[in-house]
Amino acid sequence: MIKYQLYQSQLKDSPSYGKWYARVVSNETVDIQGLAEHMAAHNCPLSMGFLKAVLEQAVSCINEILLDGKRVILPNLASFGATIVHKSGATSADDFTIAKNVEKVKLQAQGVGE
Repeated sequence: MIKYQLYQSQLKDSPSYGKWYARVVSNETVDIQGLAEHMAAHNCPLSMGFLKAVLEQAVSCINEILLDGKRVILPNLASFGATIVHKSGATSADDFTIAKNVEKVKLQAQGVGE
C-alpha cells in the first residue's frame, strides 16, 4: 500500500499557497539483491543469483546507452534519459560552452504506461 503524508504549501507567490497536498512516504528501499529475491519468490523458474546478475547487467547497459545519447523505455514503468542542469544561459549560441554554462548532466526518469 502506498503511504502518504499531508503538507501545506508554503509557496507565498503561488496560487497553491496555503492549500493541502499529499506526498508519498517511502519507509524502505529495495536494491537489486532485494528485487532479485522478490522476483525469485514469484515462482520464477530462474534462480535468485541469475536474476540478480541479469538486473546488474541491465543497469550497466542502461547507463551505457544513456551515455551514448539515447533514451531507454521500460514499458509500463519508466522512460530514462539524460538531462542537462545549467549554471547559466549564454547570451548567444556562439558564446555557449560546456565549461561555462553546464553544471552537470543527470539521469531523468519519467513514469510511463499504466
